[in-house]
Amino acid sequence: MSRTPAEIVAQCQNLPTIPAIALEVLRLSREENIDLKEIAGVIARDVALSGRILSVVNSAYYGLPRKVSTIGQAVVMLGMASVKTLALGFSLADTITSRGTAAGDLTSFWRRSLHMAVAARTFAARKIPILREEAFTAGLLADVGVMAMHDAFKRDYADLCAAPGCSHAGIVAVERERFGVDHQQLSLAMTEAWHLPELLTLPIGHHHDSETVGGADAMLTSLADVLRVATLCADVFCTEAQGDQIKAFETAAEACLGLDSESCRSLVVNLHADIQEVAKVLDIQIPESLSYAQIVQQANQELTRLNLQAQQRMHEAERSQREASERLEVLEESNRQLAQKANTDPLTGVYNRRFMEGFLEREIARAARFRRPLSVLFIDVDHFKQINDSHGHLVGDAILRQLAKLLGAATRDVDCLCRYGGEEFMLTLLETELWGATQLAEKIRRLVAAWKFKSDGQETPYHVTVSIGVAAMNPNRPVDKELLIQMADESAYAAKRDGRNCVCALRKRVSPLPETETPAASSASAGDARRR
Repeated sequence: MSRTPAEIVAQCQNLPTIPAIALEVLRLSREENIDLKEIAGVIARDVALSGRILSVVNSAYYGLPRKVSTIGQAVVMLGMASVKTLALGFSLADTITSRGTAAGDLTSFWRRSLHMAVAARTFAARKIPILREEAFTAGLLADVGVMAMHDAFKRDYADLCAAPGCSHAGIVAVERERFGVDHQQLSLAMTEAWHLPELLTLPIGHHHDSETVGGADAMLTSLADVLRVATLCADVFCTEAQGDQIKAFETAAEACLGLDSESCRSLVVNLHADIQEVAKVLDIQIPESLSYAQIVQQANQELTRLNLQAQQRMHEAERSQREASERLEVLEESNRQLAQKANTDPLTGVYNRRFMEGFLEREIARAARFRRPLSVLFIDVDHFKQINDSHGHLVGDAILRQLAKLLGAATRDVDCLCRYGGEEFMLTLLETELWGATQLAEKIRRLVAAWKFKSDGQETPYHVTVSIGVAAMNPNRPVDKELLIQMADESAYAAKRDGRNCVCALRKRVSPLPETETPAASSASAGDARRR
């Protein structure tokens, strides 16, 4: 069963208590017809306390025009609220310090508490002057619940406070999640156990979330807002301030107290010096703080450094992206070249048989789907073996390279020219019917027959002829690529058998017609017509 904050506080063994004199001062201050001499008399009974109060009253922090020599004079000149605040502050400083390290890091505790107290008094003097001393007291006591958290949860809470990234601004939510209670709830329970007035206890119990005070009176709500802004101000001074902490503080100051950024900064311009003065008179040792202007300057410098780092990282990312893009381009080019090598005949530079078969299969499917014509030419160099045997393979290779260029120049970009194997070439003609394919085949045959092929180092040209077989696909009767190639191959074989240097379509000679053949061609014996 979970414990209430009051139960947790009651079970703690090492929490501070308010000395009898401070309690008596608090009791007297709540009476309606209080005699200031009576309060002065109670304080005067404690010589050490009286001396310390007179010391702070005569310090630069209060800036009185003349020296005060008695507690009675101090009560008259400062007012009962100020003297009450000093008595309570000195008493708590003594009793908390006497608890040693059991309450956690006392230096950090006092540093933060004094910043909150002085900041709260400063803002209250602007917002609610009549409660400036109560604001100081509330700020001084706001974090006493931290000591109760240390006492109740010991090592677990110490580890939480020491965890990387742990900040006072965000610790409340973590406390509630880990322990079911937070330090401001325990601060409220402790101050209620001391019988402090609600004017102090409620703002103390809501110093991180003043908006939750509820339907309290205006004075109490204003004091809660002052304490909340003082809490955020202490975050700036007591932690390694970042731009977001400064922004949170100044935003809250404007929202809760109506202070714009310039007014807010003017109020805290000497806050660091005031805090050192109060720490000195309370005999509390805390490290000196930077001024608010120096903190803002450091935060701006840090922001500038982070911006430069961000820009550097951005430039590095852009450079890395460019390098990656360049590497990708190189890789894509390499892949393109590899793909080209994989799809290209190394001797002639035209597509190879592997690429042609894939291309032809796709185009047959497209032509069948859209009912479009498609034709294939099978081109075979005549007597190529004799050329290799008579003149050597280098000459044969040169002829094949020149023939590939000649064929490429005679065809469209959308068509596909490939070296099918050896001295055989194949040309796939898109959107071309049998008649058009036959006309192109005859044009190619004439072009090759008239061309003067040359080889390096040879002045005498070589005359070469080709036999061409033509096949076409009927859009209404699709065929597969193997059958279409077979039809073109058989037509080319028919052209070989019919005397070479001619065109055959569907295994029949279509050009040149027999009566236009040259004597050499007509004298060729069909029996001598071997394909390769």
